Amino acid sequence: MERLGFSVDGMLVDALKQRRVWDMAEAGDADQTSANVKRLQEAFQEDPEDALYAEDVTCSTPAMEKPADQDCEIKRILNGKIAEAIQLGLSPAHESELRRILGDHTDVFRLEFGQALPVDVEPLKVRLKEGAVPVKCALRRYPPAHMEYLKQHVEELEAAGLVNHNNRETWAAAPRIVAKKAPGEYRMTIDSRPMEVPMPWPMPNLDAAMATLVGMNVFFTLAVATVPILLDVTDAVAYCQSVVNQMFGELLYAGVLGWLDDLLGYADSSDKLFVLLDKVLSNCGKFRLKLHPKKCDFFLKKATWCGKVISAEGISHSPDRVQGLCALETSTSGADLQQFVCATNWMRSSIPSYSELIGPAEPVGRGGEGRSGKPTYGRTCSAGGKAAWKAAGEDVPNVTWSVSDGYYVTATGKIWIPEAAVDLQQRICIIAHQGAAGHRGVGVTTQGVLERFEWRTAKEDLNAFVGSCLHCLCVDGTMVPRPWGAALHAERPNELIHFDWLQLPPAANGWKYVLVVKDDKHKHMSGFCRLFPSATADAESTANALMIGLRHMAKEVVGKIKRMIGAHHQTTTPYTPWANGTVEVVNRLILRGLKTLTSEMKLRPDEGHRVLALVQSALNHQPADRLGGVAPVTAFQGFPSTTPLAGLVHPRTKKVLTVDWPSKARQKHMNVLRQAMENMHRDVAARREKLPQQARGRREKKAHVCLANFALGDFVLLGKIIKFPNKLALNWKGPYRLSRLVEPFGTSVHHASRLKFFSGAALNVTDDLVDYAAFGDEGYFVQELLGARRSADGQFEVRVKWKGLDEEEAPWEPALQLYEDIAVVLRRWIVKNASDGVVKEMRDDLEATLGHSL
Repeated sequence: MERLGFSVDGMLVDALKQRRVWDMAEAGDADQTSANVKRLQEAFQEDPEDALYAEDVTCSTPAMEKPADQDCEIKRILNGKIAEAIQLGLSPAHESELRRILGDHTDVFRLEFGQALPVDVEPLKVRLKEGAVPVKCALRRYPPAHMEYLKQHVEELEAAGLVNHNNRETWAAAPRIVAKKAPGEYRMTIDSRPMEVPMPWPMPNLDAAMATLVGMNVFFTLAVATVPILLDVTDAVAYCQSVVNQMFGELLYAGVLGWLDDLLGYADSSDKLFVLLDKVLSNCGKFRLKLHPKKCDFFLKKATWCGKVISAEGISHSPDRVQGLCALETSTSGADLQQFVCATNWMRSSIPSYSELIGPAEPVGRGGEGRSGKPTYGRTCSAGGKAAWKAAGEDVPNVTWSVSDGYYVTATGKIWIPEAAVDLQQRICIIAHQGAAGHRGVGVTTQGVLERFEWRTAKEDLNAFVGSCLHCLCVDGTMVPRPWGAALHAERPNELIHFDWLQLPPAANGWKYVLVVKDDKHKHMSGFCRLFPSATADAESTANALMIGLRHMAKEVVGKIKRMIGAHHQTTTPYTPWANGTVEVVNRLILRGLKTLTSEMKLRPDEGHRVLALVQSALNHQPADRLGGVAPVTAFQGFPSTTPLAGLVHPRTKKVLTVDWPSKARQKHMNVLRQAMENMHRDVAARREKLPQQARGRREKKAHVCLANFALGDFVLLGKIIKFPNKLALNWKGPYRLSRLVEPFGTSVHHASRLKFFSGAALNVTDDLVDYAAFGDEGYFVQELLGARRSADGQFEVRVKWKGLDEEEAPWEPALQLYEDIAVVLRRWIVKNASDGVVKEMRDDLEATLGHSL
């Protein structure tokens, strides 16, 4: 019946619509039907005498069987897909809409190659590498199944007009046959990467793209029919993705996700889903793109796409993605083990908790004790049946599993981090020190981490991390001790305030100054500060800022404050921090925070106002050692501090929980809070009296100058003199590499006292480090000099191609300025192109201007 064009699934669906229960006795006598079938079989039974010469005439006798109609087969498959959608809960109204959509767009589906026009997009262009030549290679050895597939597939391509015979072609490659998921199906591939120039096209980030699927309930998946493109052609992947963007650009990330030849549609309701499906199929018809009906699903509540299982409950890994790894036998040789490790690493994004699973193997890969035959890891089983691994010799503290939180906690309530989880430890250090943390010192960073986390080498790791922070090394300077003297101190909050204007580079919005206001109480400053940006630094701006932050003060800075609240005003001369408390220290911390954050975020000096709020938060909410580990906001107002490690957001739902402070609960704990603050202030004052004495003693024991012994090839930071300095400019540039050592009493460009050691010669120089060095040096790297010319004003200019920019963006720079910046590069280029007339004239002009020969 299927060969005659009848759809069994369609007939059953029609029968279900007419009657839910059928009495098969009405169909007639079963014996009579069997007899009719038997007579037909006997009529078509082959005569034994004809079998003697059947083999001789089989090649010349045409087949009398009628081939199946492809259109009918496609309709049968689509009806089956509709039936599957009904079983998944598709309503009758939506069923009619789906039938209409598929009926209107039946022509976009195809099962095999045909004579239809190609997809209406720009064709793939193959670009050979410069100097690429044909290479003679032997034919591969194929099994019989692969040979049969090659013969059939090439015949299909030839019949469709996609390939033609060419026995004299110079460029040729023996294809490699790869098996598909379905048994007996194959794919033909080649590798042309060594001789072709890759096509630049960015592939989408699926992890980021799938964030658009939050809150979606229904889905559909579409797959493109067989595409006659060899998959391992250099540009095959990039070209397919560019075609998807061309055809569905306005729908991508707005209801449709595309990865090569697979499309995923999503919506929060069935009505929106079918409107989207109609648009997608219309685009397919517009560009003549053909879909494979067997690989499409038009209504799903749980879709499997790109190795993920997607539903309204969330996104999870598809277990089918790693079934090949699970089916592998135990490795019996080093080659099998290496293949298994490489395969698991390639599939790591599809394996949940990959780091925890592979953790026991890390000590083995590092060697060490494993070479002596001793076991480097052990396996223990918990009561819940879960397996846990730990490195040999690791002293695991007394930890318990928190069922509600989902992690191990110590006896003090801290989160325990295993020693082998190096990536997690590094991430914690980054969050606690960089970004919103403001690049504070090692003591503040260590205290913030140890309040919530614990691992055996936490203090050593934090000291090493903060000490090697490149952003901090570029801005930290030497400490200037204050002279002997006394300073004023207060006993209550807001009894004595210190404020000072800090000048910054002019910002894009007109701000040039920041008023730093800091409180002094309990004999020593609490550390609480407020920052007020302003375009001017005058009395009116000062009064306005104090009125915003301190409502108890009056409008005028001096007169009304003295007259209304009995305050005393003391004049302080500039650059005397010992007379104005330690507000100058706050200025230094503000500049340090602005420098490090603008360096980390790659902002220009005139964009420092964008991170001013982060700097104020870091100063007020980070625990201070001078306050006995209490944050300034806690010492000043009694509020708990909020560090970057205190806030947690769900990675999938993005749900943030807020804490309500009811008035009754506040009144209930006010007395306890007041007593606790008095005790805390007493401890803070005692500690603040002790710390300066200890600091003075340590400082007196230190030597004034300590030069480092540099070796050839070491990486150092360089203290530069800036022609037009500003307060946000980095103090130390680099890193640079030592290429030559000058003998004693010789002349050098930079003395060793202006160098700061950064790393040894074994440093791994990455692209990020090179980009940062270019940014910190406030410039770009010269990749190539393209030509010279004389401008309209008579000055010579050189066209420079900067690294990271296209040749079309190469600007013309003054030759004299380039000689000051890249003298060696420019001199070599002039010598190399001395035959050029314009270059020769430019050389003569430079020599006349500089007064010496190049």
